[in-house]
Amino acid sequence: MDKSQNNHKHPTFSFTIGGKSLALDYPRAFALGDQLLQSGHVKTARAIFESIGKTPHRGPRAQIMLALCQARLNEFAACFTTLAAAFEDDKQSISENLHSALVFQKLGFRSDAIDTLGKLVTQFAGLPTVCLLLGDLFAVQGDHGKASDCWTMALKRDRLQGGVALAARRRLKSTQTVGPVLASEARSK
Repeated sequence: MDKSQNNHKHPTFSFTIGGKSLALDYPRAFALGDQLLQSGHVKTARAIFESIGKTPHRGPRAQIMLALCQARLNEFAACFTTLAAAFEDDKQSISENLHSALVFQKLGFRSDAIDTLGKLVTQFAGLPTVCLLLGDLFAVQGDHGKASDCWTMALKRDRLQGGVALAARRRLKSTQTVGPVLASEARSK
C-alpha cells in the first residue's frame, strides 16, 4: 500500500460481504454497492449506500443510489424521503423528477424514465449518478451506443477516482468485452 493511502484523511468504511471483512474508502464502497445492486443484491447494496450516504460533503451520489435500491424494493415513500433529503432547498424539482424516473423504471415505464432522466442529465451536469442510471436504462433497452455515451459522460462528470467514475469504467469495460463477442457471433450467423 502506498503512503498516500496510509495517510489519507478520508473515512474508511467497514463491511462484511460473504463472510469477508472489507475496509474501503468512499469511492470503492460506492463501486461495491453499485456492483452488488447490479448483481441483484439490493438489500446489501442498500445497507452500503445508507452507510456511505451519511458522509458529509460528498454530494447526492450515494443518496441517489440508495433511492434506487429503495425503489427496487418497492419502498417508494422511503425513496421519496431519501431524495428530498438529498436535495434540500430543491427549487428545480430535481428530487421529484428523479423520484418519478425511479418509480417509472420500477413499474416498467422505461421510455418515461429515460425521458425524465435525459432532461435531468441535460439540465444538471453536477449529477454524474443520473448519467450512470440513464446509461443502464439504455443498456436494458439494447441501445449500447447510447448506454456507453451516458457512462462516458458519468465518468467525465465525476471526480477522477470517484465512485460513479469507478462504476462507469466497469460498465464500459464490460461492454468492450461483450461487444466484440456479440459482433463475432453476428458474423458467424
